[in-house]
Amino acid sequence: MKNIKFIAALILTGFLSLGSNAQTLATITAESGSRAADQANCWGFGTFNTSVLTPITGSFSYYGNAATSLSLGACWLQAPWCKFTNAGTITLKAKCNSNSGTFRRLVFSYYTYDATKPYGQGTLVRFDSVTYGTGFTPSAIPTTTQTISIALPSAIISNSSVYAILISAVGQGGTARWILDDVNIPATYWSDPSNACKPLALIVDADSDGVQDSDDAYPNDAARAYNNYYPSANTYGTLMFEDLWPSMGDYDFNDLVLGYRYNLVTNAANKAVEAKATFITKAVGASMHNGFAVQLDGVAASKVTAVTGTKSNGVNWLTLSGNGTESGQTYANIIVFDDALRIMPNKGGSCINTISGNPFVTPDTTNITVSFNTASGQAIDPSNIRVNPYIIINQTRNKEVHLANFAPTDKASSEYFGTYSDNTTSASSSYKTKGGNLPWALDVPATIRYMKEKVDFISGYSDFDNWALSNGTEKTDWYLDNLRNIDRDRLY
Repeated sequence: MKNIKFIAALILTGFLSLGSNAQTLATITAESGSRAADQANCWGFGTFNTSVLTPITGSFSYYGNAATSLSLGACWLQAPWCKFTNAGTITLKAKCNSNSGTFRRLVFSYYTYDATKPYGQGTLVRFDSVTYGTGFTPSAIPTTTQTISIALPSAIISNSSVYAILISAVGQGGTARWILDDVNIPATYWSDPSNACKPLALIVDADSDGVQDSDDAYPNDAARAYNNYYPSANTYGTLMFEDLWPSMGDYDFNDLVLGYRYNLVTNAANKAVEAKATFITKAVGASMHNGFAVQLDGVAASKVTAVTGTKSNGVNWLTLSGNGTESGQTYANIIVFDDALRIMPNKGGSCINTISGNPFVTPDTTNITVSFNTASGQAIDPSNIRVNPYIIINQTRNKEVHLANFAPTDKASSEYFGTYSDNTTSASSSYKTKGGNLPWALDVPATIRYMKEKVDFISGYSDFDNWALSNGTEKTDWYLDNLRNIDRDRLY
């Protein structure tokens, strides 16, 4: 599972802390006691210095020269290069060492980045100010601490550029000096102290979702960002079922054989947007009309907004809700197809693609898309989704076969459990045989060959028995062809 990459190496103790709107606060407090220490973290200063004179918070504040110039470049404090993902508010604490003067003003501007200019300082854009003194509101030059809040300008928010906030201390008349402390700027730090404080490499993010295009599988779709494939983007897994449960049957595991690939699409916040699945029906070594379905354990049916791609023939046991999931289920159930023999019609002889010499039927491919609710409070964390594939035996809706230790759905009847060869005792200890611990359904994360008709699975994969008896702790490579455990002559 991919995640947004944070620049952890640049999170400096006492300098960056988590802020609102999931951004990073570029913070300066002067408590290092050294302007040089803050300069090393890419802050810039024009006549401001750390001082123990009249501190605002703690032992140190930033103390400027007499603010008697109207030039924005006379006395200033510049933040590092940052990116501004969300709207926010700059906050700081400020006062003057005296009320001597006509007025005192703090001016807020930002620099655009221009690699051709000294220090990268491109255009300087003034966006706000606060003024104290004669004829202004508030009127008095403050000698007590003022908490100042300035909204970020919309022009710098949610684009791929970097900016540096400049706070200029200006004024007219008298000798009063500005004292600043606890400056907080809601932004993502984007300076590189190891490279003369130049910006880190700028990302291209066409859809402005916070994921750079090189990492974004959907660079022009802000609702989607990552593909999460299983087993992988280029391989398929194998599902195999026995349909005579709760009896053992012939145990050839070819009553329904499917290749599968899952893709969970997530957004920039790593929440599920949609689940895509490809199922390739390869063999139907059965005379019964079995359906195939998937339950998404942990996903309430109400959190699905739409299901597309299913193959249903209007069977009387299936009722769908408006979102395409099966009605009457706690968790989202997707009936992929209701009858395997309908989507893989027999061309002659018994069974389909399990008896050598019988007509070959081209495998059928079904592509399913399940869309999820991504609204605030409804979004689904991928870790809460568990894919639970199963078959519905011979159009009998309450008779299901699941993978070992997977729970049946709300539609399944408990009357079959514990009968014949089944040893199910609970939802977490289900669909295994008495004594032998063998399952009736298999999920292999690779493409493997299946058995010829009525050939016992264990005779073809000799390590499978030991794997099942050990509850999957031994012979975990039982399905890999390593020249010792597979009888190829028994495979179709």
